[in-house]
Amino acid sequence: MLTSRFKTTRMDDHGTFGEFHAKLMDIVNSSFNLGEPISNFKVVRKILRSLPERFRAKVTAIKESKDVDSLKIYELVGSLQTFEITLVSPRKAKGIALKAIKEESLSSESEDDEKMSEGELTKFAKKFKKYMKFRKAKKESNDGKKWRNSIGKEKKMEKGVKKELKIGRMLHVSNSSWRC
Repeated sequence: MLTSRFKTTRMDDHGTFGEFHAKLMDIVNSSFNLGEPISNFKVVRKILRSLPERFRAKVTAIKESKDVDSLKIYELVGSLQTFEITLVSPRKAKGIALKAIKEESLSSESEDDEKMSEGELTKFAKKFKKYMKFRKAKKESNDGKKWRNSIGKEKKMEKGVKKELKIGRMLHVSNSSWRC
């Protein structure tokens, strides 16, 4: 009975490899416990024969690149599980996601939604401003650390000169007001 179950067991088209592997290994272990062990060679061949069409490319690659007669079950299982994971979840491409707004929702937009969109706009503007500052600083700092230090010192000197000029104007205005 176990031998016939072993021969007729196939992986469902919509099932996972893990489910199929568990079912097959249950049969193999039961057979071993009853004194009729099934060789690794037969199990490997059975797995490769019983897979659905979506695994055909991987099965062909395994048959051509490895010696199926000496292939261990756990190596085959690991390879097929990894392949199944890549089939189920394809890589996501990075991209820019934009918020879509239906025309119907524009007329019935509440104040909360309006505040949220203003908040999002403010957040975007802040990030853009920060990016532009970073970009400007990066352009200025391309010539090395010494250049950045001298620029920093010059900027400090300019601020000091501006303060002195401002104080001088204030003194001038205050002196002229005394004359009147």
